[in-house]
Amino acid sequence: MPPYTVSADLKARIPVLHARGYGIQKICHTLGIKKTLVYKTLSLHCLFGTIENPSRCHRGRNRFLSLADLQFILDLLQSKPTIYLDELQNELLRQLGCQISIPSLFRTLQRLNFSRKRVSAPALERNESKRAIFMNRIAEIAPDANMLLFGDEAARDIRTLFRKDGRALKGARCVQKKHFLRGVRYSIVPIITLDGIITYEIIEGPVNSERFARFLREYVVSGHQTVHIQF
Repeated sequence: MPPYTVSADLKARIPVLHARGYGIQKICHTLGIKKTLVYKTLSLHCLFGTIENPSRCHRGRNRFLSLADLQFILDLLQSKPTIYLDELQNELLRQLGCQISIPSLFRTLQRLNFSRKRVSAPALERNESKRAIFMNRIAEIAPDANMLLFGDEAARDIRTLFRKDGRALKGARCVQKKHFLRGVRYSIVPIITLDGIITYEIIEGPVNSERFARFLREYVVSGHQTVHIQF
């Protein structure tokens, strides 16, 4: 029988599900893994903040970074998730006197289960208390979700459908001639409910407050030109 192995991506889901309130048995059933693996992974995540033991023995050369160095990296990434590798390299040298190359630092982050991804940026000015008060007020005004109407706005011009990525031979640029003039800009303002888009208007140019108020009067309140588009 082949050895029981689980990928790092699957292991990384264990602490995420546990943080969402999943029990051990539910995690095992959802991911199709053994209970012992769940306990071991959660224990490592609690001790080191990762799903692997950073200090475990590996074949080959000894690791250059100590457990204290790894903990420093974890703490720094927690406080500054957008830090560059060269900045992280400089912080290790300045604060710990540890000199490490960029490739070694990159492999270390891989072993710690870190990957580079898009930044999710909630507003720093957002007030959670005021948001909760607003949500409670909306729940009092509209106790049924079918009573809610949501407005949105989208725009397009000649450059909207241009693709930003392409393919070319190594060492050569990917070149595709494009229009630099935007052309005529159109805005679409839909009204969305649980049943889908119930009405919309396409406007040439941007949407200002006066146009949006007229749209609400003519298309929403009066119910003219209403269409039903299911998602």
